[in-house]
Amino acid sequence: MNHDLKYGLILGIISIVISASILIIDYTLLASAWWIGLVNIAITVGILIYAGYQLRSENEGVLSFKDAFMSTWLIIVIAGAMATIYSIIQYHLITPELPALIQESIINQSAAMMERFGADDQTIDEMVAELESDNSFSVNNLLLSFFYTSILGGAVLAMIIGLIVKKKPEADFR
Repeated sequence: MNHDLKYGLILGIISIVISASILIIDYTLLASAWWIGLVNIAITVGILIYAGYQLRSENEGVLSFKDAFMSTWLIIVIAGAMATIYSIIQYHLITPELPALIQESIINQSAAMMERFGADDQTIDEMVAELESDNSFSVNNLLLSFFYTSILGGAVLAMIIGLIVKKKPEADFR
């Protein structure tokens, strides 16, 4: 199996399992548990670095920045596409009522936080109205999220990982 496809599938499956687990445990965690995002990022970066070192080892210990970048970026795009397709299926076919419940949880938690920080009622009402008008779970917004996070954000992350795992061939001074 192609290296990029293999690790893209692994990362995509892990992402889907994490998302499904959160929905099974308590969907309100999507609105409140910021640490879940950090754990997801750490797992992603760990897998990408591991995949980069594996690719370098498959190439006799040498890996150009270009090859490291392209491989890492393809892994991110494959995993992101899988997660996006899963989200579309989950939120539009399996549990179409879930986006409204998650949105309500986000609104309630945001309003409570604004109250704790002393925001006035008008500011809170404006924020609630803005959040109510936004449909983060529409197919269009899920695809836009894929574009911005996996394609654009993934390119930035792939550059960073590429810099970490690249290795030039040893110079021969004979």
